[in-house]
Amino acid sequence: MFPQVEELAVTHTIFSNIATERLDTINTVLVKYNTPLPPAKEKEFIKYLEARLQHKSLQLINVGNQLSFSTTTSHQTKK
Repeated sequence: MFPQVEELAVTHTIFSNIATERLDTINTVLVKYNTPLPPAKEKEFIKYLEARLQHKSLQLINVGNQLSFSTTTSHQTKK
């Protein structure tokens, strides 16, 4: 259906405005494409995801080659 999509991750992201101390949540989709989607096809992809995930107003973020979801590494924090 969308062969250009190589990998994706869906998350409920919390954004914070430090100055106003206001929090806002957005359903975010991180997408890595093997070839770019034309704008019309991207709109169709968003509508498909909204229906499939039963979420309205998804924010789609093209991560390009910045992330690779299949080769994630865990990072430990020091206490």
